[in-house]
Amino acid sequence: METKITAFFAALLGFLYVALSLAVVRVRRSARIPVGEGVPVNTLLRKRIRAHANFGEYVPLALVLLALVEGNKAAPAPLIGALGTLLLLARISHGWALAPQPAGTTIWLQTGPVNTRTAEQSRGVESRRSVLAEAAAQDPQQDPRWNFLAGAVQFLVALAPPVCTSDVHALRASLATLGGHVLNYVPDHALLVAAPRSAAGPIRELPGVTWVGDLAPEHKVAAAWQPLLAWLDMLTLTLALDPADGAALQAAALADMDVQAALQWLAAQPPVHWVAPRPRARLHNFLATGICQSGAAGGADLTAGTTSGGNATHPLWLAGLQGAGQVIGMGDTGLDVGHCLFRDDAVLVPTTLAGGLQQGMAPAAKLAFQDLGSGTSGSIDLPGDLAANYYPFSYTRGAHIHSDSWGTSTPDYDGLAFAVDYFAWANQDFLPVGADGTVPFKVMGASFGPSVATLAAAGSQKLAIVGAAPAIACEPLTARLHGAMALVLRGNCTFSTKAANAQAAGAAAVLVVNTDDSGFFRMDQEPAYSGAAIHVPVCGVSQAPGALLWAALATGAPLSVAFSAYALPTDRYESLAFFSSIGPTLDGRIKPDIVAPGTTISAFAAQPEGSQTCSLAVERGTSMATPVVAGGLALIRQYFAGGWYPSGEPQAASAFLPSAPLLKAVLLGGAAAMQGIAPSANAQYNGVPLDTPPSVRQGFGRAHLGRSLPLAGGVPGWNLQVVDRAVLPDTGAMHKYCLSATGGALRVTLAWADRPPAQAAGPQLVNDLDLQVRANSLAGYNLPGNGVIDRVNNVEQVAIDSMDAGLVVITVMGFCIPFGPQNYSLAVQGNFSGWLESSYNPAWDGVARTVCLLPVAAISAAPPPLGNASLATFTFASSDPAPGGFECRLSGTGGVTWPLPLHGWAACTSPAAAAILSDGSYLFSVRAAGYIVQDARAFTVDMRAPVSSITGALAPVAGAPRSAVFSFAANDSAPVTFACRLNGSAWQTAPLPPAFAATLGAWLPCQSPQEYDSLPAGNWTFGILATDAAGNMETHVQSAVPWQVDMAAFVQITGGDAGATVSRNSVSFQFGAVISSQAPPGEVPMECALQAWGSSGFVPPAPAFAACTSPAAYGALHPGVYLFSALLQGGDPTLAATAQVQVNVQGPQAIIMAGPPAVTGVPAAEFFFSAEGAAGFGCRLQGGGAASQAAAANASTFTACSSPTTYNALVDGSYSFQVQALGTAGAAGMAGPAASATFLIDTTPPVVSKLRFMLAALANGPTHSPTPNPTSSAAPAPGGGTTVSLASGAFTAAFDVTDGVLGSGVNGSSCQMSAVTDVSGTAMAGATGRGATGVSLPCSPAGTAYSLDSGTYIFQVMAADNANNTAAPLAATLHIGGSAGSGGVILIVAPSSAKAAGGAPVAVGAAAAALVAVTLWVLLS
Repeated sequence: METKITAFFAALLGFLYVALSLAVVRVRRSARIPVGEGVPVNTLLRKRIRAHANFGEYVPLALVLLALVEGNKAAPAPLIGALGTLLLLARISHGWALAPQPAGTTIWLQTGPVNTRTAEQSRGVESRRSVLAEAAAQDPQQDPRWNFLAGAVQFLVALAPPVCTSDVHALRASLATLGGHVLNYVPDHALLVAAPRSAAGPIRELPGVTWVGDLAPEHKVAAAWQPLLAWLDMLTLTLALDPADGAALQAAALADMDVQAALQWLAAQPPVHWVAPRPRARLHNFLATGICQSGAAGGADLTAGTTSGGNATHPLWLAGLQGAGQVIGMGDTGLDVGHCLFRDDAVLVPTTLAGGLQQGMAPAAKLAFQDLGSGTSGSIDLPGDLAANYYPFSYTRGAHIHSDSWGTSTPDYDGLAFAVDYFAWANQDFLPVGADGTVPFKVMGASFGPSVATLAAAGSQKLAIVGAAPAIACEPLTARLHGAMALVLRGNCTFSTKAANAQAAGAAAVLVVNTDDSGFFRMDQEPAYSGAAIHVPVCGVSQAPGALLWAALATGAPLSVAFSAYALPTDRYESLAFFSSIGPTLDGRIKPDIVAPGTTISAFAAQPEGSQTCSLAVERGTSMATPVVAGGLALIRQYFAGGWYPSGEPQAASAFLPSAPLLKAVLLGGAAAMQGIAPSANAQYNGVPLDTPPSVRQGFGRAHLGRSLPLAGGVPGWNLQVVDRAVLPDTGAMHKYCLSATGGALRVTLAWADRPPAQAAGPQLVNDLDLQVRANSLAGYNLPGNGVIDRVNNVEQVAIDSMDAGLVVITVMGFCIPFGPQNYSLAVQGNFSGWLESSYNPAWDGVARTVCLLPVAAISAAPPPLGNASLATFTFASSDPAPGGFECRLSGTGGVTWPLPLHGWAACTSPAAAAILSDGSYLFSVRAAGYIVQDARAFTVDMRAPVSSITGALAPVAGAPRSAVFSFAANDSAPVTFACRLNGSAWQTAPLPPAFAATLGAWLPCQSPQEYDSLPAGNWTFGILATDAAGNMETHVQSAVPWQVDMAAFVQITGGDAGATVSRNSVSFQFGAVISSQAPPGEVPMECALQAWGSSGFVPPAPAFAACTSPAAYGALHPGVYLFSALLQGGDPTLAATAQVQVNVQGPQAIIMAGPPAVTGVPAAEFFFSAEGAAGFGCRLQGGGAASQAAAANASTFTACSSPTTYNALVDGSYSFQVQALGTAGAAGMAGPAASATFLIDTTPPVVSKLRFMLAALANGPTHSPTPNPTSSAAPAPGGGTTVSLASGAFTAAFDVTDGVLGSGVNGSSCQMSAVTDVSGTAMAGATGRGATGVSLPCSPAGTAYSLDSGTYIFQVMAADNANNTAAPLAATLHIGGSAGSGGVILIVAPSSAKAAGGAPVAVGAAAAALVAVTLWVLLS
């Protein structure tokens, strides 16, 4: 059939495919990513790979369908052209859709992203909104106190990146003419603006504005409302005001209001920016001074001037740094002013911070204390606006550090976080400290394969590191690793599969890099793994060092690694406590910032209040670590305020008041990396080594003031240099500093107080700064702050444990500063010399001493690794100017005659050339004069042509006069390719077959051995030419073999399927007789044979010839290789003409169009399927079994079927359905590949049982036996089920839920709490206690905490499985409070037990309750 239109569109699509391929190559070259998608993932490369891969996946199938349509003669050509055009446009649009989108097209809010390419823009006309009917009569926005917000609406305004401070200032001025105001910043590249509705259009026309849209009501409601609607305490409305102008407006929610309607109404009001539940602060409670000063435990006695651990444990105290002159703000649940530790009436200091017999971190500091106690255990009562009504109390009394051992239980960026950020940004000498609620490197070996200790046993032996291709290593690797360590990414398949693929590629070891910030992880071999045994060590590494390895590999530089043994420390303070909080925050920021000992000795409140006692208590928790850190910060502030910087001893002339970011930078810069282990509820992470800081477990490390603050006479060579309150005015501004490393550790820390974003924003960073460190000893590598390109944190650090001596260049750059200018602080600690030469460094004398340049030479053009040119030219340049020019060196095994012979380092310029090179290997190196960082290129020159020879010739082959076989080789040091030529002349006058004639006399690529078959009679000559990888080719034929084929008459194959691969089950051949020196007669009797040829080395039987004429056709063939032979009737079989053909055909592909879902509760299954050209179908169902149609269910063979096929009365279990399409009449019985579908039937609901209640007193284990209050059997439980009396409304409810062995799994459980009466027995119309909502809310079988008022409640537990089967509810009636109640654990058995007792209330006796409590404690432990 003709398919001209299809061929035309195939050619166009082919050009498009090449264009997509080149697009991928361009990105790989520019990003230096030879394989994979890069680490971190290069999003542009990923998009182009997807466009390229999807093209190759779908276009061939589409072209086949188009050809089939065109092959149908009834289809009009215009229709075919339209289909082809549609296909072409679809592929072009797909590539365009995946093309890089303009930056700044997505605005990230807490409620989700807003895509400015698809979201509707504001139209400039007021839209209708539904409001509460009671509020419709009055417009609250007309109140004059709204100021410029009166009559305004809020817009999100997207700007073209990068967003500069100057852009924001220009936009602010333009908005003022339109009656608008800039309120705040929203990542990425957007502003929150208040303006009249009519200003939307003019704003869209302002320079730099790409999109204007409403801040819609759905953008204003916090997701925290969903789980908290039942526990509503207070509603917070945060106005859309600039922090410098506005405040927070709070209103109590009415008990009888429809809360959902209230939220909708509030969100619809134009001035409202954010509606969120008021955060409820909680206390984070659960020999610190020595650990934080020296890294060693030890007590201290300041009165004696010594420490129990020697002077080394408390060097700061003994040097005089005890917090004198510092005031620390604090808010907590109360202070016993009569305690003996606070005996000084003028100085009230908590023990952990300072004071008396048990010294705190800053014993000479003062305290400004605020009582936040609420009377509720574990809770505190905070002012609604911390920035206005909390922090100013301490700040106005001289407190520049604030210790707050409380926080919320969620990582949300709520109103509390906003207020803390705002006050710290507006007062940058104030640092709040809160309890966190939310290059050598370590590796961790896998539990399978040889131990990683075998690598350490090799000592200094190094392994090359090679990135796996593909990097995820879930399929066989495309390149050999030749004994290197394979660097692979975690994810997508099992660890064993990755190790097996790397091992098969020749890896000597495998290093798995974590792809998220979860740190180290356990690697166990899966029980179901059945692949190759693992014989190479496998180990894992956390994300940050792994990302640096991938980045270094991307530069093309060779990497190697050596291993040494590592023993975990035994000191407890080197490991993370089980009660420590970990991060990250919701937007990915590193939390905690710092780790400190959380088990401390603290003053214990005396009873009665005010009595003079000295009670002490051991407390633990992040609330105990917080004052340790706050006290340490007081010592740091005294260090600068007392003039200890930079000499390490007090000098009044050097004193200055540091900013809060500088205190933070100095504290984090001196932190010690904890080397112990991390606890976790997840078994894969429990007990694994702590990952290198910064991490979400230990932050930047454990506080170590001895490293933060150098002292005179302290550690030799340990220095500190700082920059404080330096100013970056706008986006793109940069400051550069230089120091000289002296050999040893170096830590560079950048910190800044960032402006708080709009509270609805998702990411919280507004002004984004970048820290980069380069060093002469690090080969010029650019080390980014925190090890990655960081776009979320306002602290960045580069920490190097061991750096060789040499120049170090530190760069601080404003990546994006929409609200400038931005101040920052920089601290450098470690082994170095020199000054941070900046007017913002109080210690710098203004004399420039360092040339702050680090020119890193980079070669941009060089000869190929293997070539045949006698001239080598190199082009190079440097990142920074090279003041002394460049030096070059050329070494190698060959010779150079001009311009210089092989030499050492000598002055040179770019481009540098070496001419008249002789054969050999060379290494060219270049560096900036006076610097050690260099770039190099290795290359080999080979100008000798290879010499080929024919090593074996069978012409003609014995027993086959019409065939010839030649073997050949070449002598050369480089890989060689060959070209072969068959030359000569046939004796016949008849035309030669076109394919044979086209190749005769032509040089064609070939490999040894080269074979020719079915040659015609004539004189022939075979020759070869060799070309090596350097491009040298033989100039004339080195070897030639002549021979003759002598036949008076023979058969010649002229066409058909000779030499082809066909996708049908029939073949045909064209052939004819040739009489030497005569034209072929019209009719010459001939014989033909077709036989299965089999695989290589197969010797077929002699062919069975039969009379035939051209063309000869054969049908009903099965897949395989066949040999066709033809000769003159009665002729010699050795003179037969032969040709091979491969039949590659199978039955049609069956497609399952519809079937049951993966999990279903229906005991039946129906399948619809089809296949093009099928003669029939065969079906098979295997799995759980069937009560009927047993012949089909569990069948081991396929049985005849048709679509649809139905199976009924199936029992619970897993099933697999398969269907095959049978071949057409020409290939009857030939089945195509089977299509399959799996599904699970689950008709049995889950079971809820063992409902149990545990009072808050048993949160850490049962402290006493329960004493439940027997209830009257005469009064039935109002809610049915079991009646239980509890003495307190603070309890945890837990239960068991199971779905059976064949079940689909539990899909969730919910609990419903309905109030029945209050404590006096009065019927309750609604909920009076938190949790009594009458609404089903998610709850956990492991336990959900409740806090209820006194009264009677009905508590129900419900559950469902993945097949939507619902469990029978398990209910209990709770009596809370009253004259008596249980004080322990109450266990409620399954519903059937209560029904067996007639539904009467159950009273649990003291002995039974005690037994239940002990049993439950054992189970829970």
